[in-house]
Amino acid sequence: MLHDYKCPYNIGLLEWAKENDYKIGLATMSHCKQANRVLEILQLKKYIDFIATRDD
Repeated sequence: MLHDYKCPYNIGLLEWAKENDYKIGLATMSHCKQANRVLEILQLKKYIDFIATRDD
């Protein structure tokens, strides 16, 4: 279900940012385990350089 919420324009932006050596961070109030799981399901973890969660 979560996989259906990915937007192609957002993926394109993430890919462009990585190709141009931009660092990408994510701040969330989710717990670390939950945030990582969602990023894995959505196949977005490869784009994120730093994750700040409520556990930090």
